[in-house]
Amino acid sequence: MKTVISFLIIIGAFAIWWGTLYYLKKREKLGKWGELYLFLLLLKTGRGRRLLDRLASRRRFWKGFGYLSIILSFFSMALMFMLLLLSAYLSLTGRVKPTKPSMMLVLPGINPIIPFWYGIVALAIAIIIHEFSHGIQARVDRIKIKSLGLVLAIIPVGAFVEPDEEEVKVMPRRARMRMYASGPGMNIVVAMVLGIIFCWGLLGSVQADRGVIVYAVSEDSPLKLLYPDVDPVAILSVNGSPVDPEEDFYQFSPAPPGATIEMEVLNEKGEKVVLRGVPVGVVVTGLQKGYPAEKAGIEEGMIILSIDGKIISSEEAFTDFMVSTHPGQRINVTVLKPERGEGEVRYVLSNFTGIELAHKYDVYPLEEFKGVGFLGVSTAYLGVVVEGAESFIERLSHPVKSSRDLSELRVNLLTVMFTLPINIKIMPFHSPLTDIYHVNGVLGRLPPGAFWMLTNAVYYIFWINLLLGTFNTLPLLIMDGGVLFKDTVEGLAERLIKGEKAQEKRKRFSQGIYTSVSYITVFLLLAIIFGPYLVR
Repeated sequence: MKTVISFLIIIGAFAIWWGTLYYLKKREKLGKWGELYLFLLLLKTGRGRRLLDRLASRRRFWKGFGYLSIILSFFSMALMFMLLLLSAYLSLTGRVKPTKPSMMLVLPGINPIIPFWYGIVALAIAIIIHEFSHGIQARVDRIKIKSLGLVLAIIPVGAFVEPDEEEVKVMPRRARMRMYASGPGMNIVVAMVLGIIFCWGLLGSVQADRGVIVYAVSEDSPLKLLYPDVDPVAILSVNGSPVDPEEDFYQFSPAPPGATIEMEVLNEKGEKVVLRGVPVGVVVTGLQKGYPAEKAGIEEGMIILSIDGKIISSEEAFTDFMVSTHPGQRINVTVLKPERGEGEVRYVLSNFTGIELAHKYDVYPLEEFKGVGFLGVSTAYLGVVVEGAESFIERLSHPVKSSRDLSELRVNLLTVMFTLPINIKIMPFHSPLTDIYHVNGVLGRLPPGAFWMLTNAVYYIFWINLLLGTFNTLPLLIMDGGVLFKDTVEGLAERLIKGEKAQEKRKRFSQGIYTSVSYITVFLLLAIIFGPYLVR
C-alpha cells in the first residue's frame, strides 16, 4: 500500500510540474533560454563555453581518449548486442518471468532497484560527464557550442551540451566518431575506476563477524510457514552454535533431514529472534510445469527426505544423486508434506513411487546434461537462498582472486556489474545487515553510517555510469552507438563501392545495413519486454 501511495505522489508531482511548464510555455514565459521537452525543462545558457575551451586545450590527449572511446564503444556494442540476442531468446522461449513495468524505467524512486537519492545523484553525474565529454571533443575539432545547460525534472537530473548541428554534419568522419564515442567512453572509464575503488578500496576493508546472509526465503519454506512475520536478514546460529561467516550453508547439515532445529536469526528490524522447531532438509522451492515432479503430485514446500532409500541431507547430496540418474529411470521419493491447520502447520510423511525421469538435455541443452535424468524441481536447503557473510564480501572485493574457475569469475563479475542492485534485501547496504560486519584500517575511523553511505554512493555512481555508457552504444539511430555504426558502414561503403553512380549505391547499401540493424535491435528490446507475456 505504501508503494502505491508513493507512486501516486510521484505521478501527481510530475503532473503538477508538467502542467506548470505547459502553462508557462503557452504564455511564453520560459524565455529563449528555457525549452520544454516532454516533462523535462531544459535551461540553456552560454556560460561554461570558456571552461570547455580550457579543457579541450589538451588536444592530443583528448584525441587519444576519443580513439580509445571508439574502441570501447564498439566492444561494448558487440557485447550488448549478444546480450540482447540471448535475453530475447530466453524471453521468447518462456525461460524468464515477465518484467514488472516499474523495472523497465530507469527512474529513481519508481524503479524499485534504484534508491531515490543515490539514483538521482548517480544519474545526474553520469549525464553531466557524458554530455561534457561530447562538448570537449567538439571543441577539440573547433565545432561551435551553441549552448550548455541543465535538465530539470522537478530537480536537476542531468546536463547537456548543444553543438552546432550544421558543423557536426560536415565534420571529418573520424572526428565525428570520436565526438559521439567520447560520451559512452567516458561513462565506461569512470565506471571502471569507481568499480576498482568500490571493490578493492572500500569493500576490501570490510570483514564479517559471523552469520550467513539471507537473500530470499521461499514462500513455502519451513521458516515462512512456521514464522510468517519474521523476515530474516541473516542466520546467526543453529542449535546454539554460531554459524561460521565462511560457511557453505548448502552443505550444512546440523541434523538429519526431517529433524527439528533451533535457529537464531537477525530480522529486518535489527532484532535477534530465536526460531524453534524448524524442520531441516532440502525443500522444493519450484516446479517445472509438465515435468515428472509436477505430474507425480510433488508440491512446493515439501522436504525431500530420501530418493530410492538414499538419504538427501544437503543440496550437494540431491545434486549428486540426480547426476547419477538417466532418462526413463523410475525413482521413489519420500518427503515431508506441510499441512496447514487452524493456526498451525504440521509435517506428515508422504511417498511418491515410480516417477519416470525426463531428459535434462531437452530442458537445458548443454553437453554435460546429455544422458542425465531430470525431475523438474528447484530446491534449497531450508527453503532459503543464502551465502556466507564473509564469502559474500570476498566475492565483491576480490571478484577475480575469489574465483576458482571461469564460471565463478563470470558470476562474480556479473554480480558486481549488473545483478547486485536487483536484491533489494541487500542493496543499498543498510542496517541491520551491515551490523554483522566491521571496517578495518583507515576507513575504520569513519562512523559506520558514513562509511556505508560512501560505499553506496560510489557503487550507484559506478553502476549508473556503466548502464548509461553501455546502453548508449547500442546500434540504434537515436543513440551514440547508432551514429558510430552508421559512420562505420558509410566508410565501409566508400571503400567497397566504386564506379558509376557510386554515391547512390553507397547510400542504398549503407542505409539498408544500419537501418536493418537498428530495427533488429528494436525488435530484440521489444521481445525482451513483451516476450514472456506472449508465451505464457
